[in-house]
Amino acid sequence: MSRRIYKTRRYTSEDLIEILKQKAKELDRTPMRADLRQAETIVKRFGSWNKALEAAGIPIINRISNPYTKEELIKILQESAKVLKRTPKKAEIKQADTVARVFGSFSEGIIAAGLKPTRRSGNRKPYKSHKEISEQEIIKEIQKKALELGRTPKNFEVNIGSLAINKFGSWNKALKKASLEISKKNHTRSEILQLLQDYAKKNKRTPQQKDIPIHHGVYKRIFGSWNEALRAAGLIPYYKNNQELLEELKRVSQELGKVPTVTECRQLNLSVATYQRRFGSWNKALEIAGLPIQKKAYTNEELLKILQDRARTLGRAPKCNEVKQSYTISRKFGSWQRALEEANLLIIKKYSYTKEELIEIVREKAKELNRAPKSNEVKQVNQIYKKFGNWQRVLEAAGLPVFRRVEYTKEELIEIIQKKAKELGRAPKCCEIKEINLLIKEYGSWNKALKAAGLPVFKKIVYTKEELIEIIQKKAKELNRAPKSNEIKQAPSIFRAFGSWSKALKAAGLPVFKNIEYTKEELIEIIQQKARELDRTPKSTEIKQVTLICNKFGSWNKALEAAGLPVFKKIGYTKEELIEIIQEKAKELERAPKSTEIKQVTSIYNKFKSWNKALEAAGLHTGN
Repeated sequence: MSRRIYKTRRYTSEDLIEILKQKAKELDRTPMRADLRQAETIVKRFGSWNKALEAAGIPIINRISNPYTKEELIKILQESAKVLKRTPKKAEIKQADTVARVFGSFSEGIIAAGLKPTRRSGNRKPYKSHKEISEQEIIKEIQKKALELGRTPKNFEVNIGSLAINKFGSWNKALKKASLEISKKNHTRSEILQLLQDYAKKNKRTPQQKDIPIHHGVYKRIFGSWNEALRAAGLIPYYKNNQELLEELKRVSQELGKVPTVTECRQLNLSVATYQRRFGSWNKALEIAGLPIQKKAYTNEELLKILQDRARTLGRAPKCNEVKQSYTISRKFGSWQRALEEANLLIIKKYSYTKEELIEIVREKAKELNRAPKSNEVKQVNQIYKKFGNWQRVLEAAGLPVFRRVEYTKEELIEIIQKKAKELGRAPKCCEIKEINLLIKEYGSWNKALKAAGLPVFKKIVYTKEELIEIIQKKAKELNRAPKSNEIKQAPSIFRAFGSWSKALKAAGLPVFKNIEYTKEELIEIIQQKARELDRTPKSTEIKQVTLICNKFGSWNKALEAAGLPVFKKIGYTKEELIEIIQEKAKELERAPKSTEIKQVTSIYNKFKSWNKALEAAGLHTGN
């Protein structure tokens, strides 16, 4: 009978608990999923990360904490009400989620602060559509609010504001029907320009859209956009168009008396990445701006002479980090070693082991470990794979035991299940049997294996729509709000039955979570507000609306650019820089570094396609 060889390791629950404990001891804190390679296995085995921590007796990190006391939250609500001269809305309070968590709901927090809730009281009829309410009822409601405020109300100040707009076509038409004065200020072009210039003069900076109390639609209607309004006022917008970028490039070149280098651009806060993105490449931007493109082309003879001159200076064959043109040389000749060969200079050859030497190395390692070594425990693993094809063959050649899969008959597998059932006093679950993969392979599914062992089969609970609605409503009562899909165990059954979570909430008579629609200007304002708060460019993970922002602008960096903030740049290393990094590490280690010992390994693979090619380009041998 042919025997198969183990390829992956199977961990028992005890093994995983031990791994968690060891990691907690090593870190001196509760480990996170990112800290362990086996995180996915742990979650699958225990059901969740927290359950695994609990099983290991490790304290669970409670991520939800209330940084505010009830008194502090009440004070925040009251101060906001003072400023607004009315009860604040949820969207107007930064700590709204904390308020809801501490008091049970945002409305309860408002009541605790001694303020009048803005929501419709329960005894009033909630209109679902403008078809259910007459024009007369809407007019009466608007006039009542106008009397209460002593002025013409705004649409959001009236409970049926959105219904009025749907009924009459616009809020102004509804006000007209209610015989109320339409409070609309028509700003002229000259008035807006004056406002912008006055603000810039007073504050010594270009205003942001939120600094001027005019609706964004006005700028769009009169100037085409907010940035065009700034330009018309003679102000520099945070976002620059292509022409402005080219003008700036020309100005900097004129000041320096030459085309700026990438380093000089960074020092002058000139974003090379922006030019590359807008014009395709830095050279293309220089070409469009009418500036000279600096490019030095060497012949093979010139490059060989450079190598020979450097060798004479050093008294030996140079390493690639000792020659400025190393990248050009490696590219022209295929590799650094070939270039040295062409220049008739001594080259460092990598050592190649014979099969016998490799067998001896494996045997020595087995002696040291007192067992057959694993492939990752022998440095010369790459050469072993090249010579023998796989790890098992070298173990066999070295006369060492090979890891082999245990083969079970059907009867033995059934006996394993029955023994476990006897031990537990019930039919075992699949996660309670070590040989689960072999069983499923043999029988097709866990239930078929149980059936073959003469044990009761686990049946899926099939819920009716009514039962699922009851589950949702019960959870809503418990949470004092509409539940989220990740808060209900039966979520997959709910999705299958109703098609979506929103439809299920509707069927349960609960409010549906609606996505807030933001304009580009509002999203830019959110980013800028966060930047001011952090006193730096925010990361995407620090903004709640990141998905909406990326959908609107195409990417996080494009959004930052639109907000006039410095963009997070990926460090683009040249081949020379990567070679220098490898050589520095080699100097530090006094040997050729491994790929795991260099942070920039991904960039190195992208540039050189393999680790050995990178080592070769760095003048280091790839043998062990």
